[in-house]
Amino acid sequence: MAMARPGAVTGGINWYRANIPAFNDISDKDFWPSQSARTTVSSMLIWGETDKTFVPEFLQQLPNYVDQLRIEILPGVGHTPQIEAPNKVNHLIREFIELE
Repeated sequence: MAMARPGAVTGGINWYRANIPAFNDISDKDFWPSQSARTTVSSMLIWGETDKTFVPEFLQQLPNYVDQLRIEILPGVGHTPQIEAPNKVNHLIREFIELE
């Protein structure tokens, strides 16, 4: 598995460290392309219910940025649903693509 390679997890965490400012340091320039950006593309978020990285309130904000949004919450799954529940994730993606 790729994440088992030496330095792989550290590399992923370093991406967050380099790209996400501390909460109190967030300014308008940190929102790309802007804080009011929206997409009209049908989108799906597959979210692990026990994810400790993003809080559930995050889900409540997403409709502000996406016109056609489907949210799938996977019980007992954390931050990496594609690793923790690959069959369920693959099924949801196939189903989403077939509906589009």
